Amino acid sequence: MIQLLNLFSLLRNLQFQLQLLSQLNLKIQLLSLLKNLQKKTPSLKRKLPFNPQVVLDLTNELRAQNGKKPLKLHPALAQEAYEHAKYMQSINDLTHDRPKGTSFSDNIQKAGLKGGIAENIVVGALTDKDVYNAWATSEGHKANMLGDYDYMGVAISGSYASQEFAHA
Repeated sequence: MIQLLNLFSLLRNLQFQLQLLSQLNLKIQLLSLLKNLQKKTPSLKRKLPFNPQVVLDLTNELRAQNGKKPLKLHPALAQEAYEHAKYMQSINDLTHDRPKGTSFSDNIQKAGLKGGIAENIVVGALTDKDVYNAWATSEGHKANMLGDYDYMGVAISGSYASQEFAHA
């Protein structure tokens, strides 16, 4: 009887492990599909409208709902956002890193803005509302959107978008 219970327990354990392996295999397949999609997406020619003012307005609505002061668009942050989105598209990778020899912090300080910066990035969101929704539904990105900042810049290149924040 004990051997039968042990055998039954082993079979249940094996079934559980097979389920885990199946789930892991599915995750690996999904990650592979996502990688392939990312490789194909950056060359996408933008035909959809992207309006930074829409992202700013939606971000400021979110900030107002949370008792935060509104942000203003800043041309240096918009340029930094565009350069970073373009860089991510060129290397076909979602990254907070900059090309060798440059940094987000240095670029912002050269524009006369103070430290205390933040950045949101996303790939695959094609419209201004898609970009906003991707960030607003992610706790870390949403925290940046609600941070103690004065200015924002946002831009998209291909399917890569970047949103930058800084103090006055």
